[in-house]
Amino acid sequence: TFIEMMIPHHQGAIEMAKMATSRAKSPEVKKLAQSIIKDQNREIQQMQTWYKQWYGTEVPKTDMNMQMHHSMGQGMMTVMQHQEMMNREMMVALKNAANFDREFLRQMIEHHQMALMMAGMVVDSAAHPETRKLAQSIIQSQNAEINKMGQLSQVIK
Repeated sequence: TFIEMMIPHHQGAIEMAKMATSRAKSPEVKKLAQSIIKDQNREIQQMQTWYKQWYGTEVPKTDMNMQMHHSMGQGMMTVMQHQEMMNREMMVALKNAANFDREFLRQMIEHHQMALMMAGMVVDSAAHPETRKLAQSIIQSQNAEINKMGQLSQVIK
């Protein structure tokens, strides 16, 4: 379930970061966006590989308008529905932002905080040690990026 949730979450961050590579004015924001794209694409590929090895199938595409995967509890479904709504709202906010760089940083901090919450749910309890290690890595790297984005948002006009 964590993989089924984290892949679309990462894809949302990549979509926002791709927008930043062309619309951001700050070189630091562009560099951060490129790093997000690279790191999260790598993590998606790793999760897809594990899922195929462990479950013998590709990661199912989630569509909130369709019946959710039967193994997800109500809490996970609620998280995924909130995530999808949040991704749509973030993209609209970015498309309409008067100051793209500041809005990107604000939205990406919020997006990363959601990933921290999701990773925190499995960091000590996932069945596979690889998933626990990935969750810990996400917590460390995205906390560091949140700190960096907070610093950047202080200096970007």
